[in-house]
Amino acid sequence: MEDKVNQISIVKKDLTGKMVRGSVWILGVKIGGSCISLVSTLILARLLSPSDFGILGIALLVIALLETFSETGFDLALVQKKGDISNYLDVAWVVSIARGVLIGLLVFLSAPFVAKFFNSPESADVLRILSLSPFLRGLDNIGIVFFRKDMQFNKIFILNLSDIFARAVISVILAVILKNVFALAYGILASRIVNLVLSYVLHPYRPRLNFNMKKARELFDFGKWLLGSSIIKYVINQGDKAVVGKLIDATSLGFYGLAYRMSMLPVTQVTNVVSQVMFPTFSILQADPDQLRKRFLETIQVLSFFSVPLAGLIFIFSYDFVRLFLGTKWLPAVPIIHIFSILGFITSISASTGPFFNGIGKPKIITNILLARFLILALLIYPLTRIWGVEGAALTVLISAIVLDPFAIYLVSKLSQNRLAVVCRSILIPLFNTLIMVLFVHILKPFLIDVYGIPAFFSLVLMSIALYLSMAYLLDKILDDGALVRFRKIIRHLAIRQST
Repeated sequence: MEDKVNQISIVKKDLTGKMVRGSVWILGVKIGGSCISLVSTLILARLLSPSDFGILGIALLVIALLETFSETGFDLALVQKKGDISNYLDVAWVVSIARGVLIGLLVFLSAPFVAKFFNSPESADVLRILSLSPFLRGLDNIGIVFFRKDMQFNKIFILNLSDIFARAVISVILAVILKNVFALAYGILASRIVNLVLSYVLHPYRPRLNFNMKKARELFDFGKWLLGSSIIKYVINQGDKAVVGKLIDATSLGFYGLAYRMSMLPVTQVTNVVSQVMFPTFSILQADPDQLRKRFLETIQVLSFFSVPLAGLIFIFSYDFVRLFLGTKWLPAVPIIHIFSILGFITSISASTGPFFNGIGKPKIITNILLARFLILALLIYPLTRIWGVEGAALTVLISAIVLDPFAIYLVSKLSQNRLAVVCRSILIPLFNTLIMVLFVHILKPFLIDVYGIPAFFSLVLMSIALYLSMAYLLDKILDDGALVRFRKIIRHLAIRQST
């Protein structure tokens, strides 16, 4: 009996170590990817116009629409499925290829109709070029699903960072030469080719054209709820952009898209780490309620510690960042960035709810929550956009998050058997520290950035981070929040090599 307890203890410690090391690998991807994307965006924003970004946005809307309505959820089903999945891999790969071919053809054929609908003739040629992207994605090696299932996040690090780097480099080089939207389109294709090649280099599995309807139905039993979720997610995440592109114009969509990317990118890098690491973790722990409770609470605590101050920094520094680095032509995006920075704060806190519901085998809950969000968007998006333009569209998205994200956190707290007061405390302490930091910046900005420019900008950012960390340390000592203990555990797990 004692040996069994010791074995369970070792497994739990190993899982925690995998979680921590996996989080660091994925965070490395996100930080590295964010830095590359930020630098390339700054360069591209200088070389290209808001209209170019808007045209690309229209093309990506169409591709995302078709990919969403054909989502199988097979990859997540394979991660969540217990036992040997080798007999299901070829089935998933064949479906992936068929889906890619179908989407590519539809994108190519719909190009002139989309251009007419959005009154954007330039988007037709961009769509024809990008019709190759879904086809290339469908050919990816299905074996890379093991990277997530077995928590081999170092492989994901290589795969994702190479993809981002290829897109950034090719886009910038072509923007210098072409000075139009086609630089962005060819950059996307370059990243897809790199991703395709590396998927076969990094994993030895070689898929075959082997299809079994029975196994496909098994995977779809899990994936059907993800299909419903993905369709609603598309309407939630892309519907506002479609409304802006249709009701206003491509230039306004360019402002809107850049504002969303600039304000949400840093926060979503943290939340994406959680999604990729915690989904397989929650899947493994679904039969252990005590560990499930602890892991969810720790996830909320770590998310809040990093994401809340990031959202605060984006809000308070947005005007100065756009003015100093992007140029005055992008200043209309600043009010939208303010709205989306608040959205980033809310969605970052609820980012762990999706992996939790999927991990314990309850994707239906996500679908229902997303359906409610869709109804809110459907009711508000048109009138608010008509009244306040792009800011109205952004406000619609924010309102839907304010209404439903706290409810999702409540449900997970209940299912994980965490006290809601403890979960709220984990959020409120970083929020208080962030508000102090924002007030500090608001007072000093006129005396520093307005006078000394870029050097003062970076100096004030560093001072703000130092203030936040100091406040976190002080409140940890006063309130016994336990943040320091958690981060000591993280460092300890990073120092422990994974056993071979």
